[in-house]
This record gives sequence, C-alpha cells and structure tokens, in this order.
Amino acid sequence: MPVAVGGSPLASGGVPDRGAPASVVGIRLESNDRRIFKLIGAALPVAVLLCLAALRLTQVGEVRQSVVFTTKDQQYLALTSRDDYLAVVQKLGKPASDRWQSESGELQYRALGYPDRKYTVILMGSARQAAVYIGTMDENWKPVHSVELHSGGTTASLLRALKRF
Repeated sequence: MPVAVGGSPLASGGVPDRGAPASVVGIRLESNDRRIFKLIGAALPVAVLLCLAALRLTQVGEVRQSVVFTTKDQQYLALTSRDDYLAVVQKLGKPASDRWQSESGELQYRALGYPDRKYTVILMGSARQAAVYIGTMDENWKPVHSVELHSGGTTASLLRALKRF
C-alpha cells in the first residue's frame, strides 16, 4: 500500500484506525451522522422551550383585558336614499332637534338630531320639500352610514366634507 509523504509505514498486516484522521489530508474515513442528528434533536426542543418561556414572560407584565361588546342603536341602517323627513320619523321617531344648514343655497341640508341614540340623520335636497336621506353622522360628526348613488358611488365623501351645523 502506498505511503503518504512524510508518513510512517504500517507494520505488515496492520489495519489503519478508521476513527482517526487519515494521514493523507486529515479527514476521517468514516462519517458520524448520528452525532449531528442528536445535536439537532436536542437543540430543537430547547429552542421551542425558550420561545415559549419568552412569550410567557412578555404576557406576565401585560394587564389582561376582556373585550366587552355592547349593542348600539343601528336603526339608521333601515333608511334608504328614497326616505324623506316623514319616512325617517316613521322609522326612528321624532328627532330631538331639527335644523337646516342655511336659509338659501343650491343644496339644502337638514340635520335631525337623536342625542339619546348618539347620531344625527342628514337629509339633502335642491329644495327643502325635496330633501331625502343621504347618511348618518355619529356624535363626533363622523359618517357612520351612507347611501349608494345611482352612479354607483356613495354619499360618504359628501358627508365627510359636510361641516357641523
């Protein structure tokens, strides 16, 4: 058998140690994959346990709050773009306040206030007699309901631009 440069000759009939590095380039002649699988098998559960412990520690400092759902009056959802003042009063009752935005103008806006329900119903028309429902504003004057227009859009942008009156 050939001998590596600088290597020692083997005794006759000698068998090289398979677990020791080869004298030629310093690599093992036999691989030991079991050690790698054992290392991965041990590291994986340890990593999972560390992640669970970290999650648990982050939850300890937090105050647990339960979510409470309350129902709000949403009868304004029954209103449509064809509803005028009388239809709104039939569906929601007499408003606590009834005011117009201005005496004159191209478009007339009417606000029917329902403070106990915490919303205001808005009617709009080219004339006061022709005012119909266009949407509902919440107590912070934010639109909570709008109606679809014939063109396919909604009155939401119109309501967002409407100043409180």
